[in-house]
Amino acid sequence: GSEMCIRDSAKTLDTLIVVNVNPAFTLPASTGIKDLLRGIGTVASIQSMPCETDEYAEFVLNGHNVLESWGDEQLVQGFWSMVQPTVRPFANSRQAEDILLWTAAHMKKPMGVSEYREYLRKQWAKIHKSHGISHDFDTFFNAVLRKGLYGKKFSRKMPSLKDVTSHFAKVAPVATGMKLVAHLDHRLLDGVGADRPILQETGDGITTIAWDTWVAINPKKARELGLKYNDVVKVKGPAGVVEAAVYPLPGLHHDTVAMPRGNGHADGISRVTTGVGVDPLQVLGAEYDVVTGEPVTSGQTVELIATGRKYRLAAMQKHNDIANRTDILKEVKLSELALKDGKVQQKLDDVPDLFPKLKEHPDYRWGMSIDLDKCNGCGACTVACDLENNVPQVGREQILMGREMHWMRVDRYFKGAVDNPEVSFQPVACQHCNHAPCEAVCPVFATTHDDEGMNNQTYNRCVGTRYCANACPYKVRRFNWFTHKWNVMGDRPMDRNPRALNPDVTVRTRGIMEKCTYCVQRIRDAKHSASEQNRKVVDREIRTACEVACASDAIVFGNLKDSNSRVARLRRNYRSFLMLGGDPLHKHYGIKTLPNTSYMAKVTRDNGSKGDTHKG
Repeated sequence: GSEMCIRDSAKTLDTLIVVNVNPAFTLPASTGIKDLLRGIGTVASIQSMPCETDEYAEFVLNGHNVLESWGDEQLVQGFWSMVQPTVRPFANSRQAEDILLWTAAHMKKPMGVSEYREYLRKQWAKIHKSHGISHDFDTFFNAVLRKGLYGKKFSRKMPSLKDVTSHFAKVAPVATGMKLVAHLDHRLLDGVGADRPILQETGDGITTIAWDTWVAINPKKARELGLKYNDVVKVKGPAGVVEAAVYPLPGLHHDTVAMPRGNGHADGISRVTTGVGVDPLQVLGAEYDVVTGEPVTSGQTVELIATGRKYRLAAMQKHNDIANRTDILKEVKLSELALKDGKVQQKLDDVPDLFPKLKEHPDYRWGMSIDLDKCNGCGACTVACDLENNVPQVGREQILMGREMHWMRVDRYFKGAVDNPEVSFQPVACQHCNHAPCEAVCPVFATTHDDEGMNNQTYNRCVGTRYCANACPYKVRRFNWFTHKWNVMGDRPMDRNPRALNPDVTVRTRGIMEKCTYCVQRIRDAKHSASEQNRKVVDREIRTACEVACASDAIVFGNLKDSNSRVARLRRNYRSFLMLGGDPLHKHYGIKTLPNTSYMAKVTRDNGSKGDTHKG
């Protein structure tokens, strides 16, 4: 239940069961949650990973994580979804619902079933009966398992604005001064993902900071306070003080102090989270929302106190402004797009040069299109790529030295006024150039071009000269300085936990170059399956890891030899361009590397934003 329920019922509660939530960490200490937990007779903590709440529990039970669990949910009215396990349990754990069923049976209150999966079948049998489905239940249930959901149209009443305005009318006006916003980290949420190195190292979408907590304030406000990037300040609130480094962030309100939640865990909870970041909730006083009763995590007045010290934040992007380099990230005005889109076709490969003619690929030429107008910088593509391709996490110290290993990075650029900037995101991986500079400089023929247009990397040929990284204008090749021991799970070294590795992808050791491969293992599997059926690979049959993970459908992969494929049609679109590829429509050809990865220009308003540009 919610913290409000615990607070109101603590004196009368005999038993509290906490399932995969961590109130001892996710609620401000000023709410007295720790004393409330101590005051309850019996606390049982069922968690998939250790957490702070375990300290206050008499029983700590090892529960499944979400990938090991059964379940169902109704996201919106009329649509029911099944949650199925994707892996067998890694450890000797049980699902929380199975534990509760076992407990009910031993308390002489049996539920009629002994396993949660059978309980779910009984509940879905009610849906099957109430909706008058013609097929028998087993056929219906198996179909739901295959599809993942079952939906039926319902008439829904649209919510009224009166519901929103009535809530705001009850919010008391706040005093003047700087207000703290302790917002959820889009990677770590409220801290549930903090013990995953892959999430810590992905980097925040706006600041690109990894492994740290920062104090974001408006750049103009920072100058007023005499603060600079990486200055350590004390954030003093109604309930306490925390220290973190300053990050001047364009777009923030002049009096806003923004700090992400998720880090600042107690020492010893996890080897990953120990000593990482601070928890901004610890400075908040015990204020509650008048409607929901939940603790308020934004709007409380805080004071920033300079310490005179510096702390270098592990930001992977060292600059904010694209400096008018339109050949990197292009924009198209909405009025221009309305006139030309669909009427003007790009010919990105029709570039005159002194190189030999592009190799005539027999059946396939693999390519990718990334729509910058759809990308929101969430970083899901980076996480998916790391998981799919066994990309190691290198830790904060190596990131500070510029040695992050991500094969897919997301660049972020600000444009316009400091107080109201436009933000653009650009995923960047190996461009798989047809005229690749890296191939010409490799002394051992480790990086080569194949018959299907991809730039390949033969790991056991590489001797680590790093010439290719120096020649690459896109800076997407990674050198493995060390044999990194930590895997994506963060709990055991790689050599002891091979279950966290993709068996279809080679595990690299130190001293070699590595980079995006267009998920060549997926290409091989699809081609093998197609050859067994005496056919060619069809469009959308191969989807790269980053493409699958992108919730906004910004990434499309496919065969450029197929003129009707989605990626080929997007490459001909008026918005399409090559990074550093100039403007072929106006006979400007850039550096002529001819990548197989193309981008779709971002669509902007005709008036655009005006004002001072932030170049911090």
